[in-house]
Amino acid sequence: MVNQGRNAKCACGSGKKYKNCCLLKKVKSTYETNLSNLIHEAGMRGLEPERRDRDEAERALRQLMLDPQAAKDDKFNASLSLVGIAQRRGDHKGALEQIDALVVDEHSEARLHILSLRATSLTQLGAHDEAAALFDTLLANPAATTSAASGWWELEAGRTYSLAGRIKDAIRVTKSAVTFFEKAKNELEHLTRAKSNLAIFMLDSDEPGDVAEAERVLETACDVKLSIGDAEGASTNFSQLSMHHCARGRFEKAIAYGRKDLKLSRFVGDDRMIAATLLNMATIYLRVLQLSEARNFVHEAEAIGSRLNNPDILTKSRVIKQMIEDVGRSASEQEVAIGKNANCACKSGKKYVECCGRADHEPVALRMPIGGPSEDIDDIRSALKVVGHSLLQLDYAMRETEESRRQIAWSEMRGHDGWFETFELPDMANIHLNAAESLADQAGKQEDAIHEPIACVMLAVSALEAFINSTAYFANEAAKSRTMTLPPALLADAFTYQRHTELTQKWTDLGTALCIRWPPPASIWGNFIRLVQLRNELVHYKAEGFTRVVPVDKLPPEQLRNLPPEIVLRSTPSSWPVRLLTPSFAHWSVSVANALIHHFRSNYLFAPR
Repeated sequence: MVNQGRNAKCACGSGKKYKNCCLLKKVKSTYETNLSNLIHEAGMRGLEPERRDRDEAERALRQLMLDPQAAKDDKFNASLSLVGIAQRRGDHKGALEQIDALVVDEHSEARLHILSLRATSLTQLGAHDEAAALFDTLLANPAATTSAASGWWELEAGRTYSLAGRIKDAIRVTKSAVTFFEKAKNELEHLTRAKSNLAIFMLDSDEPGDVAEAERVLETACDVKLSIGDAEGASTNFSQLSMHHCARGRFEKAIAYGRKDLKLSRFVGDDRMIAATLLNMATIYLRVLQLSEARNFVHEAEAIGSRLNNPDILTKSRVIKQMIEDVGRSASEQEVAIGKNANCACKSGKKYVECCGRADHEPVALRMPIGGPSEDIDDIRSALKVVGHSLLQLDYAMRETEESRRQIAWSEMRGHDGWFETFELPDMANIHLNAAESLADQAGKQEDAIHEPIACVMLAVSALEAFINSTAYFANEAAKSRTMTLPPALLADAFTYQRHTELTQKWTDLGTALCIRWPPPASIWGNFIRLVQLRNELVHYKAEGFTRVVPVDKLPPEQLRNLPPEIVLRSTPSSWPVRLLTPSFAHWSVSVANALIHHFRSNYLFAPR
């Protein structure tokens, strides 16, 4: 049909206008196809990790189901997606009500899928035996073994069997799930989850080797799951590790992993999962006599249980609340300290706040940082080893590479039991100097630049002070493990030395101690002294009054005498600062700072050669 007008008679011969005949049928067909696609797309959004996306998907699905054009299959698919969204939200009673409303053929694969959904919700409501029986029925069906969903069903069944106390069955079906996902393509998330679950079941083994291996697998899986965006799976692993270590009295790890679990649970937005984690945290804090925190966790979990009308959450909340009150009463009667200053429950002899309580903070990062030191560090380490030295922070700070010129900070990570601390020392020399170079480039593009040049001289001298101060700190640390001759004042108190020693004296002291050739050539050192003098004159500008600029004095002001030839003064009759602050002065200031730092680093006494 070519160039068929909307208001022309339809080419089919019906006598109707095209817009009221075949065009209407075409639009309807396209809409029906699009409607199915929209339901599918909304269902996929319902699998997103963020609750906001799932809530939007739920609204879209409910609206699409009401569309008069929605076919039976469309409504059924939308209903299945709504069940999944309710489950991910933790509303398993609501999910069961929606499942009960579904009507399917007794012998269809859809019935098996619904059995799996029902068993999953019953598991989360604490009906573990009933849920396990449903999985027995599901997995015994011959159609289940050939279904494309068999691996997912076995994965869920393993968790349910474990909760029902059927550990052998849990291990059996989970091993089968691992095999399924190993054969499948692009299933790293579910393969990792299956392996994690298998490790979880092994945590209760009587063999210490099995337990250690299970811990290692779970910890590794946490990183993998986070790297691929499986927040829910990582949360489950952290939860298992947390309670496992709590049971063994390793409270630092228990708290660290529990905090990570809670952060991820809140991100996922599954209220039932959040409540379970809150109750786990309450149990841990009860063990370490942090009763106020334990009560807060229970109250929040109880509120979620009431909102979801979840008897399992409510029952557990009541039990733990009573335990908290019993422990509090007993501690009072026996005059046992509770709170931050209580003796740590790990029996280290330290106070909680100084021991396992160090892990009691909101986690900033959920994974150990990946990357490590610069690639050139291995070469430096190997070269130093040849001459009998181990690599120190001072050696790292003295390297001169493209990467070292770009860095804005040195960082140090200190690992603890299940958590880590990160410390940072800003590389202010680089920050000042890189800023000065950028401003000097800008100044070069405008002859009348004055703001950029004055910023450059300030930043250049600031960079030189920052460099020698950081060197003083690193040298003082290095002197604890390597023989070097440093000023007594520096060794006595590095911070006081930095603050109260004159700038050129610090360069002289540390250059003499750490450099092969010192002082530098007269051109470098003389320019350094001149740069500092000019900077001081500009910073501490003394205003005696107006200065005559016309007619021009034959003898230039003292500040402008004997300047390096690279500095081109402004020719217009002006005061000495205005004449001095030119693009050439900006570039000279930066080059002086770079030259002195380069000389120090290239002559560093312990540099590999």
